[in-house]
Amino acid sequence: QTLQGRYPNAVLVSGLNGDGLDALLTRIAEEASRGSVTVSVLVPYTRGELVRMAHERGQILSERHSEHGTRLVVRVDSELAARFADFTVDPETD
Repeated sequence: QTLQGRYPNAVLVSGLNGDGLDALLTRIAEEASRGSVTVSVLVPYTRGELVRMAHERGQILSERHSEHGTRLVVRVDSELAARFADFTVDPETD
């Protein structure tokens, strides 16, 4: 039986020539984002701690500043997403 046959969910990587590294990086990203959600929020400037948390604990997909606050599209875990619930906006509007 082959190694892939014994471990069908494994990502095989060659230490000799690096074959499989792209697949490994893809799998790592998939596993790291498991349980994450993408949210679009407009955070008032008075709530800068939420923007800081998004940078520390999330993956910022986009960030813009407007007269109303910081507009973020961010991937976060469900606990942090709940903290942003009051600031959720339509992804297409400000």
